[in-house]
Amino acid sequence: MSWSMNEVEALARKAARGAGFSWGLAEEAGRAVRWLASVSLPGPETLATRLERGSCGTPLIKGAVWTAEAGPLCPLIAGAALADRAEAVAYGDGVTLRQVAEPLLLVPFVAAIAAQTGTALRVDWPEGAFAFAADARGASVSLTGPADVRVSAGTGPDLPLLACQLRYVMPAATSDLLAAYAHRTYAPDTEASRLSGAGAGLSDND
Repeated sequence: MSWSMNEVEALARKAARGAGFSWGLAEEAGRAVRWLASVSLPGPETLATRLERGSCGTPLIKGAVWTAEAGPLCPLIAGAALADRAEAVAYGDGVTLRQVAEPLLLVPFVAAIAAQTGTALRVDWPEGAFAFAADARGASVSLTGPADVRVSAGTGPDLPLLACQLRYVMPAATSDLLAAYAHRTYAPDTEASRLSGAGAGLSDND
């Protein structure tokens, strides 16, 4: 099924919230997944994988090397932490993030930092590389982790230009899974809500 970018973002946001992320991080997840989908990368599928694998760690920030408190490092929490330190990331000597789960979800945060600061930045892991300057370029072989990720200044070797699109064809299995998580954010139906006008109440309209 073909989804607009607004629909992709809304579904990802609700799914992340339904999986237990705060509303703030759920908003970040929605924007990250939308960015990936807009450049023909499997953001929805990668988010679905992340949610199914359950919790992962928040970063312990020790200078230029970040590690997780326990288990793999959550790409959404780590991405938000990078964004909070945009100037240091853009103008520093680089950051290494150890064992990031689903590193593809970290990429939109680096793209946003490059755009915000007007600097050229790279994000690399053993099976993926992206560069952001005047345009967005990248190549990714492995979409899942965990993997060590390096964020650094510059563009490095030339990479393919990422192609933009206005709609995203999402596999039914992915949309169904994300919708199941999103459903957890809905208030349960009650007798009081039905009588107050939510639904047909006691009347039969058929």
